[in-house]
Amino acid sequence: MDTRSGKIVSQEMVDSMDEENRKAMVAIAEGDMTKLQKTQMRVSLHDHRSILGEQLTAERRKRGMTKNQLRKLRRKGKLR
Repeated sequence: MDTRSGKIVSQEMVDSMDEENRKAMVAIAEGDMTKLQKTQMRVSLHDHRSILGEQLTAERRKRGMTKNQLRKLRRKGKLR
């Protein structure tokens, strides 16, 4: 799954990408996908309820914050 856009791609596509784009990818389990996510092959950036939506939100938070901001969120229990 691409953390910048929420697009779900196959492992073969990830292997063929260059290193910079590969860094933005996160591995997901196919069983965690909802029916809508399976048909659209995409996770909404505003989705915070589904398993993949929570995972996407957490990854986006991790990649866009400083260490102090991450520490504060972990203390509040909003980030693992």
